[in-house]
Amino acid sequence: PTRVALMTGKHNVRNYLNFGTLPRNEITFAHLLKQAGYATGVCGKWQLGKETDSPQHFGFDEALLWQQTRRPPRYANPGLERNGVEEEYPEGSYGPTLINDFALDFVTRHRDRPFFLYYPMILTHDPFQPTPDSGDWDPKAVGEKVHRDVKHFADMTAFMDKMIGRLDAKLEELGIREN
Repeated sequence: PTRVALMTGKHNVRNYLNFGTLPRNEITFAHLLKQAGYATGVCGKWQLGKETDSPQHFGFDEALLWQQTRRPPRYANPGLERNGVEEEYPEGSYGPTLINDFALDFVTRHRDRPFFLYYPMILTHDPFQPTPDSGDWDPKAVGEKVHRDVKHFADMTAFMDKMIGRLDAKLEELGIREN
């Protein structure tokens, strides 16, 4: 419900059908920014409809998302959708890093024109699992039921902060953000 309200600017009493649904007739901030000439991107958590064209339908030029067309693991060895195409990332990949890499690439490629990147992060959220910076990180972990423990919340929060720091540093490096 919160993502629907953010994207439409409407309180949920005016737009809410059910959990995980953004009505396809809604106008989003991405539509408006795209009409104004901005490059638009979204990366992170979607959960707003399972259609393969949902992000583009709602005004985003590019997308790397978790839980667009399906619900695979999001942390260790995740499944993500890039512009509606399902991709698997095995061999020790970490979803929040992959999504952050997309964000860094997006701002780098669009640095010479107006751009808007919507980044609804997948951290921190249950299942609380180790991050690559955790002492008990398992690069072979598969699924959201392994290594679950609330003790990982602090590591996940620190990793989220690290991802925000990476994006902030990239914006500063590109001269888009000043001290």
